[in-house]
Formats: sequence, structure tokens, C-alpha cells
Amino acid sequence: MLFAVVDDHPLWRTGLEVELKKAFPTAAVLQARDGEDYEQQCAGGVRPDLALVDYTMRPRDGLATLQWIRQAQPGTRAVLISVDPYPELVRAAMAAGSMGALHKSVDAQELLQAVATVLAGDFHHNWVMRDYLAWSLD
Repeated sequence: MLFAVVDDHPLWRTGLEVELKKAFPTAAVLQARDGEDYEQQCAGGVRPDLALVDYTMRPRDGLATLQWIRQAQPGTRAVLISVDPYPELVRAAMAAGSMGALHKSVDAQELLQAVATVLAGDFHHNWVMRDYLAWSLD
């Protein structure tokens, strides 16, 4: 099992790696500081099973990274993580291939629930998705 954590904050990346390795002791975790770094690290054919992708990064943000994953790594599942997952962002992330959206305040239990759900091929539904659906129906 290979996970990718794509985020411009090193402490956040490391924290996610620790939680993922607690739940999946034999897994490896690729850390990338942004979408361009992620693409470079995957250039040799590396294909994570799941990528957790932050929205706000430079030079390549989360939406562009999700689009790249969908096009270049169709077997890699992805989840958006954001400090402000507002409805328009969630819609754009889903259109770009995200199978869920998490707020950065997520606890380890919900993170791991999202990971398990998405690895099983399902969309992760939580309050972020509920708010998006309510907004889209208005």
C-alpha cells in the first residue's frame, strides 16, 4: 500500500504519515510539498493507491493536482483536504476527481474512515459533503 500526502506544511504531512502508518503498518507514505513536487516524485512510474491533497499550495494547487492525478494516474484515488472546504471548492474538487473532502480539523478516526471508504472505491460522505449537497440544492 502506498499513500501520498501532498501539502505545503511539513508538520501536517508528517502528522498524516504517522496516523496512516499506525493504521497501515506496512504502508509507505510519499510526502510532496505541492502538485509539481508530487508529479516529479511519481515520474518514474510511482502510483500511490490514495493521495490526500491539500487545496492551498503553490505553485500547483490542489485542484490542478487532482486533475493531474485523474489524467496521469487513473488508478490513484484522491481526497481533498482544506482548511476552508466551501461548497464551490468541494464541487470543483469532485469534478477534478476527488472522492471526498476533509476539513483540516479532522480527527484521526474520521481521516482513517475516509481512507478506508475511498480505498474500497466509495465516496466519503461527511459534514463537508452534506453542506455541499445542501448548498447545491438551494
